[in-house]
Amino acid sequence: MRHNPHVLLLVCGAVIGTVGGTVLGKIFRPSPTSRMRQLSVEDARKISASALTLTGSTTGAYLIEVIDYECPGCRQLENALDDNWKKLPAGTGRQIVVFSLPGHDGSLVASDFEIVAEDYGFGPEMHRFLMRSRDLSQSTLWKEALKHNVLRPALELSLAKVQRKSSSLKRRELCLRLGIQGTPTLLVRKNSGQIFVAESPNEALEALRVE
Repeated sequence: MRHNPHVLLLVCGAVIGTVGGTVLGKIFRPSPTSRMRQLSVEDARKISASALTLTGSTTGAYLIEVIDYECPGCRQLENALDDNWKKLPAGTGRQIVVFSLPGHDGSLVASDFEIVAEDYGFGPEMHRFLMRSRDLSQSTLWKEALKHNVLRPALELSLAKVQRKSSSLKRRELCLRLGIQGTPTLLVRKNSGQIFVAESPNEALEALRVE
């Protein structure tokens, strides 16, 4: 069977063009973070220092969730992230920073308890409880904290120290100074150490997938 050489050339050209276009597209496709606002080195250091690690490694690329414990959207986002986390590279880290919005006193107190829980080694467990709970009263917070085999006098001393240092209020002030206006907000930390503010959850997840 004889083949028309002109047809073969056209077919080969189309294949080469498609493959070449795909390769060039990958090479020249802008990084997802190219559209995001980048934090300064000092601000990146401060926001990382105030974060609680939930899972994974924080030596490479990871996600920082800025949340409020009285924010329904934050609960919905956390559930969505839980469902999609396995789609990211294994070991991708995940942190949270509590930004208690002005007027959300329940979240502010819960944030104090979360900081103390982190000091005693049950920060992630306390965070999960606080995200599920609709009751952020002091009695509920104490009841949950005491489930973790820590004596109440020790917790009281630690909580008083956190409140005296205004740790939760300082996290709020830091977020406001960084231009974070509301919750939830997602930050992407790249392998290079740079931190960017994502415009949407999809944008943040895409940035982590390509790291």
